[in-house]
Amino acid sequence: MIVKGEYIGTSGVCPARDEKMSGWGEIMSIYLLPEYFGKGFGKPLMDNSISFLLTRGYANIYVWVLELNVMARRFYEKNGFVLSDKKPNSIGGKDLVSVRYIYSHK
Repeated sequence: MIVKGEYIGTSGVCPARDEKMSGWGEIMSIYLLPEYFGKGFGKPLMDNSISFLLTRGYANIYVWVLELNVMARRFYEKNGFVLSDKKPNSIGGKDLVSVRYIYSHK
């Protein structure tokens, strides 16, 4: 996403990388520069990510997020994602928990 000639955010999607979720789409990432949080710029990134996956036949979509990332979790919930499950994760030697949110197009 570009605002005033500057990249402020991006998103990445793909077919599910989790073998158990075969046939699903996955949002790998949605990132915004912190100064653009809460200003409505994330919604178009989310909408475009979902739309891209839907047009490729993925009616079910998931995204993983760190359990401690409350802001991101609220964002996904606000955009129709529902908490599904969690798993332990280790990043940089630190034990964390990731939670999966799912979205189903009706």
